[in-house]
Amino acid sequence: MSLIEEDPYGYEKFKETRNSLISTSDAVFYKYAKIKINSVYQLDKVFHCETDCGKYFWVEPTNKIVLMSVAERLHDITNNTEVVLKYYGDPPTFEEINKHMDWNIDEENIWVD
Repeated sequence: MSLIEEDPYGYEKFKETRNSLISTSDAVFYKYAKIKINSVYQLDKVFHCETDCGKYFWVEPTNKIVLMSVAERLHDITNNTEVVLKYYGDPPTFEEINKHMDWNIDEENIWVD
Protein backbone atom coordinates (compact mmCIF):
# COMPACT_ATOMS: atom_id res chain seq x y z
CA MET A 1 0.00 0.00 0.00
CA SER A 2 1.43 3.40 -0.96
CA LEU A 3 1.65 6.43 1.28
CA ILE A 4 -1.05 8.23 -0.66
CA GLU A 5 -3.48 5.35 -0.14
CA GLU A 6 -2.77 5.35 3.59
CA ASP A 7 -3.17 9.15 3.66
CA PRO A 8 -0.61 9.88 6.41
CA TYR A 9 -0.56 13.62 5.68
CA GLY A 10 -4.29 14.22 5.45
CA TYR A 11 -4.42 14.50 1.67
CA GLU A 12 -8.13 13.64 1.56
CA LYS A 13 -8.88 16.40 4.05
CA PHE A 14 -6.90 18.83 1.89
CA LYS A 15 -8.84 17.79 -1.22
CA GLU A 16 -12.13 18.53 0.56
CA THR A 17 -11.08 22.03 1.61
CA ARG A 18 -9.31 22.87 -1.66
CA ASN A 19 -12.45 24.23 -3.33
CA SER A 20 -14.30 25.32 -0.22
CA LEU A 21 -15.07 28.75 1.19
CA ILE A 22 -13.70 29.84 4.57
CA SER A 23 -14.96 32.84 6.54
CA THR A 24 -12.31 35.40 7.47
CA SER A 25 -14.07 36.39 10.71
CA ASP A 26 -17.40 35.74 12.39
CA ALA A 27 -18.21 39.43 12.75
CA VAL A 28 -17.83 40.17 9.05
CA PHE A 29 -19.51 36.89 8.05
CA TYR A 30 -22.66 37.58 10.08
CA LYS A 31 -22.84 41.13 8.72
CA TYR A 32 -23.43 39.70 5.23
CA ALA A 33 -25.07 36.33 6.04
CA LYS A 34 -28.78 35.61 5.52
CA ILE A 35 -29.50 38.78 3.53
CA LYS A 36 -32.76 38.99 1.57
CA ILE A 37 -31.69 39.86 -1.98
CA ASN A 38 -34.20 40.97 -4.63
CA SER A 39 -32.04 40.73 -7.75
CA VAL A 40 -28.57 39.70 -8.90
CA TYR A 41 -26.80 40.47 -12.15
CA GLN A 42 -23.24 39.89 -13.24
CA LEU A 43 -20.89 42.35 -14.92
CA ASP A 44 -17.59 40.68 -15.79
CA LYS A 45 -16.59 38.87 -12.56
CA VAL A 46 -18.52 41.16 -10.20
CA PHE A 47 -22.03 40.40 -8.93
CA HIS A 48 -24.28 43.41 -8.36
CA CYS A 49 -27.30 42.91 -6.13
CA GLU A 50 -30.18 44.87 -4.67
CA THR A 51 -31.38 44.01 -1.20
CA ASP A 52 -34.94 43.85 0.09
CA CYS A 53 -34.45 47.14 1.96
CA GLY A 54 -33.28 48.97 -1.19
CA LYS A 55 -29.52 48.92 -0.60
CA TYR A 56 -26.91 48.04 -3.18
CA PHE A 57 -24.81 44.95 -2.54
CA TRP A 58 -21.61 43.97 -4.34
CA VAL A 59 -19.77 40.60 -4.41
CA GLU A 60 -16.44 39.97 -6.14
CA PRO A 61 -14.37 36.77 -5.95
CA THR A 62 -10.77 37.74 -6.76
CA ASN A 63 -7.23 36.66 -5.83
CA LYS A 64 -8.28 33.88 -3.41
CA ILE A 65 -10.66 36.18 -1.48
CA VAL A 66 -14.30 37.20 -1.82
CA LEU A 67 -14.94 40.91 -1.37
CA MET A 68 -18.35 42.25 -0.36
CA SER A 69 -19.78 45.68 0.18
CA VAL A 70 -23.17 47.23 0.89
CA ALA A 71 -24.17 50.88 0.47
CA GLU A 72 -27.15 53.19 0.21
CA ARG A 73 -26.00 54.58 -3.14
CA LEU A 74 -24.37 52.71 -6.01
CA HIS A 75 -21.67 55.39 -6.18
CA ASP A 76 -20.52 54.52 -2.61
CA ILE A 77 -20.40 50.75 -3.10
CA THR A 78 -16.59 50.47 -3.33
CA ASN A 79 -15.85 52.77 -0.37
CA ASN A 80 -16.36 50.16 2.36
CA THR A 81 -15.29 46.89 0.74
CA GLU A 82 -14.55 44.04 3.16
CA VAL A 83 -12.87 40.66 2.80
CA VAL A 84 -15.57 38.21 3.89
CA LEU A 85 -14.42 34.82 2.55
CA LYS A 86 -11.24 33.08 1.43
CA TYR A 87 -11.09 30.24 -1.07
CA TYR A 88 -8.49 27.82 -2.35
CA GLY A 89 -8.48 26.42 -5.86
CA ASP A 90 -10.90 27.64 -8.50
CA PRO A 91 -12.96 30.81 -7.93
CA PRO A 92 -16.36 29.99 -6.45
CA THR A 93 -19.53 30.39 -8.48
CA PHE A 94 -22.30 32.66 -7.29
CA GLU A 95 -24.35 29.60 -6.34
CA GLU A 96 -21.55 28.38 -4.05
CA ILE A 97 -21.25 31.79 -2.38
CA ASN A 98 -25.05 32.00 -2.06
CA LYS A 99 -25.22 28.58 -0.41
CA HIS A 100 -22.37 29.39 1.99
CA MET A 101 -23.82 32.76 3.00
CA ASP A 102 -27.41 31.41 3.19
CA TRP A 103 -28.92 34.30 1.24
CA ASN A 104 -32.62 34.36 0.41
CA ILE A 105 -32.95 34.99 -3.36
CA ASP A 106 -35.77 34.26 -5.79
CA GLU A 107 -34.23 32.06 -8.51
CA GLU A 108 -36.03 34.02 -11.25
CA ASN A 109 -34.12 37.18 -10.28
CA ILE A 110 -30.60 35.79 -10.70
CA TRP A 111 -28.93 36.75 -13.97
CA VAL A 112 -25.41 35.32 -13.95
CA ASP A 113 -23.29 33.51 -16.55
